[in-house]
Amino acid sequence: MSSFGSIDGFSWFDSVSNCVKLTRVYTVICSCDSVARALLQNIKQFNGKCGCSWCTHPGVALKNDSRSPPKHVYPAQLHRLRSQKQYIEDSRYAVDHGECRNGVKGANPLLSIRSFNIIDGFIVDYMHGVLLGVAKHMCCLWLELRPSAAWYIGNKKGAIDKLLLQIKPPSNLTRTPRSIRSIAQWKASEWRNWLLFLLIVCFA
Repeated sequence: MSSFGSIDGFSWFDSVSNCVKLTRVYTVICSCDSVARALLQNIKQFNGKCGCSWCTHPGVALKNDSRSPPKHVYPAQLHRLRSQKQYIEDSRYAVDHGECRNGVKGANPLLSIRSFNIIDGFIVDYMHGVLLGVAKHMCCLWLELRPSAAWYIGNKKGAIDKLLLQIKPPSNLTRTPRSIRSIAQWKASEWRNWLLFLLIVCFA
């Protein structure tokens, strides 16, 4: 189907121009959360060895005090970036030997889509990567962690909170501001509103 859509195309009748037209469809990008991305790429998840979608960083497994599985973290080290060619080689190895290589677990039907790059075609999930990721982490650094750091403003939390709760957003913002004291319970839409609209007012 992929070759039919991108190479042969689809013929259809345009009633406006009164002629038959040919349209080709190309698959160039896919956006999904990290769990779905691992399934679609057929690689290990972010919490497994070589679980990054874009590089071959093996990560480090840290044991927890509880009985839960080890936590996988990725120290700031440069590792080889994944490529379509290397992915194909790793998937063939996984099929032939029955074991993962560089986190790739086996064959992938998405490789049959000629216009789609199995690595570069996937992008960072905006909700988890930006809103619940970077935005939340930065706010925790400013307000919660390391009071001795130069960027810490947790001592102004009361003034920030008072200003935040006074804001009356327009109706197109689906959630009204909640206190930063309940920041651990904020939803992704609240982090979006904070990042794009509220932060600049509260920190001005």
